[in-house]
Amino acid sequence: MILAGLLFVTVLNAAAADICVAVVDPTAAAIPDADVKVVTVKDGKAKTARTDINGKVCVTRLSYEKYFVEVRKEGFIPMRYEVHTRKKIVVTLPFTMLIDPSIFEDMKPGRLYL
Repeated sequence: MILAGLLFVTVLNAAAADICVAVVDPTAAAIPDADVKVVTVKDGKAKTARTDINGKVCVTRLSYEKYFVEVRKEGFIPMRYEVHTRKKIVVTLPFTMLIDPSIFEDMKPGRLYL
């Protein structure tokens, strides 16, 4: 199973940028409650958020600089991208999160898990 998503950066005004994340599975179903952390590359300051029922969240009022955007969801391998927010530029960054194989360690052959 693959967790796929779309990360996009939008500039809302002259003073700040927003980083918005939409997380979906391969069937385009929303993935709610994914943890999103936006960390400045320069000094490591972080803002955190969690995706809503539609698999979306925005981290707002960010200065124009480089950020690491991390997305985590239990059962999936975490992903991280570097994003540079700039004036008057919209960045679209797709990402794919793969299922963490360690979640299968406790499963026994011949049993049905739903």
